[in-house]
Amino acid sequence: MMKKLTVLAVAMLLAGVLPQTASAQNGDVEPVGFGLFGIGAQLGYVSPENIDGTIGFGAQANLGEVARNIWIIPSLTYWSSGESIGNTDFSFSEVGVNAEARYMFPSEGNVSFYAGGGLCLCFYSVEVPVITNFLTGETSKESNSESDIGFSVLGGATTALSPKLDGFGQLRYKLGDADTFSFVAGVMMKVGD
Repeated sequence: MMKKLTVLAVAMLLAGVLPQTASAQNGDVEPVGFGLFGIGAQLGYVSPENIDGTIGFGAQANLGEVARNIWIIPSLTYWSSGESIGNTDFSFSEVGVNAEARYMFPSEGNVSFYAGGGLCLCFYSVEVPVITNFLTGETSKESNSESDIGFSVLGGATTALSPKLDGFGQLRYKLGDADTFSFVAGVMMKVGD
């Protein structure tokens, strides 16, 4: 199922990118190109599958427009959540390295909307208590880590807060070993010219 969703998403992304690239090559407005155009921070609510929702945060960078209206915005995200089952407390966390592209819908107003998707290299960690001495009930913490490649779909809106600062709100659904839904808000500071 995951492979089918990934293939479908890549096909949809290419279907949107290739016509934009072709029209840019035929004399339309050229894309801005690669570079560092902005850095930002985000904070929001993350709802992992089968785990209580929690606060997540992250950082992102605007690396430019690769085709007309298609921007590369990678991010680094983190969330951690605790869960209790009986008298046992578990701790889960995820660090995500996200490579995402956004299609910015043409807009003449103050608010611009976008949709996109990408890949996530996700690092998961779980920490559980383990009884080390049955006679005294003494416990210690054991942890386990793993990594996974996930796929995300997202949508959001952005608006200028000042000439050098944009604000944004975004919904993201990530498919992977631990599916997550998140709503984040943040700011992106423009760098360069």
